[in-house]
Amino acid sequence: MRSATKATAELIEAAPKLKIIGRAGAGVDNVDVAAATRRGVLVVNVPGGSTLAVAELTMAMLLSLVRHVPRAHASMSAGKWEKSAFMGSELNGKTLGLVGCGRIGRAVAARAQAFGMRVLASDPAKMKGPAAAGVEWAELDSLLERADVVSLHIPLNDKTRGLIGKAQFARMKPGALLVHCARGGVVDEAALLEALGSGRLAGAALDVFEKEPPAPDHPLLKLPNVVAHGRTWARPPLRRRTAWGHGGPSSWRTPCRAARSATRSTGGLEAHVLRGGAREGRACPVGSWSAPSGATKAKARS
Repeated sequence: MRSATKATAELIEAAPKLKIIGRAGAGVDNVDVAAATRRGVLVVNVPGGSTLAVAELTMAMLLSLVRHVPRAHASMSAGKWEKSAFMGSELNGKTLGLVGCGRIGRAVAARAQAFGMRVLASDPAKMKGPAAAGVEWAELDSLLERADVVSLHIPLNDKTRGLIGKAQFARMKPGALLVHCARGGVVDEAALLEALGSGRLAGAALDVFEKEPPAPDHPLLKLPNVVAHGRTWARPPLRRRTAWGHGGPSSWRTPCRAARSATRSTGGLEAHVLRGGAREGRACPVGSWSAPSGATKAKARS
């Protein structure tokens, strides 16, 4: 299943023969994992399946924002030549603050460093261990105060819902930028609208929204300092190593197939078994499932 499908408790209870829920992606916020656990239904995902796609899109969104690419294109399409209106700025020497430094955060850090950016990261789950090469750990408040660009890479759950709101925007540098390619709901959109309108933030690049798709008259979409994108970072043609924009049949039919495809192209991606809302620390070797104790085993069909 993809992110648009919701595996609710009601749906799970209505499917007595259900053995396994396969999430073709990393996040499982659209699956009621607790309800699945009560039924003995496996929930599996493919962590890392979209890592490179999301990291590359994050950089594309950031570059589009600092270089005013969408507005410049619209201007030229209208027959105008407004060089001075879209000067933009360089990333070199700027500080990037990563809220979340898992697979995607680390991939973004490596790419940002290639542009000459300093990288800070805040991730309570990982800050007790060593940071990635060239990355400095920072508490969230400190990161917000020091970063020129804040990029979000965290899941949506009870702890992160509304994590970035009015108080957090007030801590950010005047003229800072926000890049949001995580999950809708992590950012308080009303507070973001206020921060952008007041000039506290110079701009925002958004790939996700609280309600998707957003309404055509969504106020954030009307702002000239917002770059918006339709959350298409993990479409199969991008994840497959095929001609630009011309991928063949989807390789995301099941997490097992996604794992096989990714393993061939990246050399070792695994599908992980989830139960009770937390990863059990067990991985399914490509081509097979291993069930946690107390759960029903199900053989993956290719």
